[in-house]
Amino acid sequence: MNKEERAENWFRNIPGEEKIPMEKKIELCGRVTIPIILICLGIFIAEYALLRIFGGGTLIDRAADFVNEIARSKGRTHYTTLALIAVIMMFPFAILPVTVSTLYRRSWLRKQAEKWLSEHTQNEN
Repeated sequence: MNKEERAENWFRNIPGEEKIPMEKKIELCGRVTIPIILICLGIFIAEYALLRIFGGGTLIDRAADFVNEIARSKGRTHYTTLALIAVIMMFPFAILPVTVSTLYRRSWLRKQAEKWLSEHTQNEN
C-alpha cells in the first residue's frame, strides 16, 4: 500500500475529508503513524513483562519448546505449519495492540482533520 492509498483508507468515514487535499492527508497520516507504532510496541512489551512476572517465564519457555520441536520435524509442509502455529500462538497477544492502535488512529485522525479544517476555513475568511 502506497502513501496515497493509505491516506484514502485511513480518512474513510472522517467528516470533511473530501475538503482536505491529498498532500495534507499524507502529512497527517505520517504524524499519526509513529505514535501508533510506539503504542503497539509498548503494549507488546507490557504483555511480555506481565507474562514474565506472573507466569515466571514458564509459559514463554513452553511455547518456545513447542515451536522448536515443530521446527525439528521434516516434511513438505514444514515451514507452512510452523508459520501457522506461530500465528495462532501470537494471535491472542495481538488483539489488544491492534484494537487500541485502530481506535487511537481513528480518534487522532479525526481530531487532526477537524483542526486543519478549522484553521483552513479561518485562513480563507
